[in-house]
Amino acid sequence: LKKVGCAPGQRLSAVEGKFSCDGHFLGRALAQDSKGNRLPQFIFNGLVPAGSLFMVGSHPRSYDSRYFGFIHADTVLKKAYPLW
Repeated sequence: LKKVGCAPGQRLSAVEGKFSCDGHFLGRALAQDSKGNRLPQFIFNGLVPAGSLFMVGSHPRSYDSRYFGFIHADTVLKKAYPLW
């Protein structure tokens, strides 16, 4: 399960592996996985393009947009809503 960390028109910034959206900290990208393999690093500073989403997981080691970049909003299959 991933949540939208930054939506179209919001400002995404990545500085030294630390990601923020409109000034709110989203998380840090890790340099390597648990087996020591190097991880790709998504590099972007600017407004999230129309039709794109920057997704983040709740776990610090989540493999999400910090590594693979934006997804297209029309590829989202399901939405989760809080129960209360």
